[in-house]
Amino acid sequence: MKSTVCGRNKSIPIGIIFSLMLFLTACTPGNGPTPPANLKSTVGGTVSSLSGSGLVLQNNGGDDLSISADGTFTFATAIADGASYAVTVKTEPTGQTCAVDNGSGTVAGANVTNVSVTCTTSAWETLAAISTYPAFSDFTPTGKSVLYTGNGSSMQEFTFPTSGNPQGVFTSLTAPTDGIDYYISFAWVGDSLYMAQGNSFYAYSIISDSWTKLKDGTLTYGHSESQSTADDSGFVYSLSESHQLLKYNTTNNTYVYIATPSDLTISEPRAAWDSQTKRVYLADYDEPTSGFYAFNPDDNSFTALAPLPEFLGMSDAFCSDRRGHIFTADGDGSSNAFWMYTAETDSWTSFPALPYAHGNNSSCTVSADGWLYFSDRYQTNIVRVKVF
Repeated sequence: MKSTVCGRNKSIPIGIIFSLMLFLTACTPGNGPTPPANLKSTVGGTVSSLSGSGLVLQNNGGDDLSISADGTFTFATAIADGASYAVTVKTEPTGQTCAVDNGSGTVAGANVTNVSVTCTTSAWETLAAISTYPAFSDFTPTGKSVLYTGNGSSMQEFTFPTSGNPQGVFTSLTAPTDGIDYYISFAWVGDSLYMAQGNSFYAYSIISDSWTKLKDGTLTYGHSESQSTADDSGFVYSLSESHQLLKYNTTNNTYVYIATPSDLTISEPRAAWDSQTKRVYLADYDEPTSGFYAFNPDDNSFTALAPLPEFLGMSDAFCSDRRGHIFTADGDGSSNAFWMYTAETDSWTSFPALPYAHGNNSSCTVSADGWLYFSDRYQTNIVRVKVF
């Protein structure tokens, strides 16, 4: 091959040209050896003493990791060498609280395996005293208080405990004046509480502290002692003693009745809505052999569920955490047993026992911040336990 150098033709050996081509190719950006990527390491550890369901861990405020049993865990997202990590509990398991040790640090060229999560069973706390029938809503939304009454003659608000008032505070409210006999529970929709009682329907406004009687005397199946609950769309449900499910539309003040299965033998029905499964759960006070059902509002169907636990009779207490769990208590006056139903497994499990024996006239609610409140007519105090 010939080349002109300074005006003169010179021959350059082909081998030299080939070597120059290889050199230029290797020096061209993007064609050289790829430098090693930043080293990354995983973050994990162990979980111990977990018995409740629903535990969710987070790393650095994300990368959620659900934990269902004791053992080792590892977050899915690896962390670059030199970066920090911070493991926290996003969601507590039902009936337990979990503490994280060795949860934060800096990745230093190796996998992190020493994060320790230890769970303990929640303990019941004793709060302020009461002196009447409790009638909590089955669930208490964010920013709302527990409201209860007794025998239709009183209405009081229990404000949740704060640092300044660790036992909670009671305030008297306006009671209905039309001779309502007995309240079982209310259903929250917006800033109002709804309830079917007798052959009428009622609403209590927490804004104006006033009562409105809806559908006066028009209910045909008699809901003298029926618990009410509300779904996430503003419909209120109450099961009658004649086995008809009332579905009330709070938007336009209309209602329909839905026939229930023949073996759903209800005498004093209890109802609780669950947002996770989008079902209304139905059971019967003081009747251990009565059916336990889930109602699907989308198609008006009923599904038979695992029988109630082998106790002498379910108490009035019947509440939901809106996260797939229903809670109730033994109706026997000599018992302090408490139970939890898990929708995912269709099973009942024993819950931490109450600090006192209780009778039939009891009530429970789960607040939006994860506390379960319980009280009994024959006791003097409200108690609570952390459930999530």
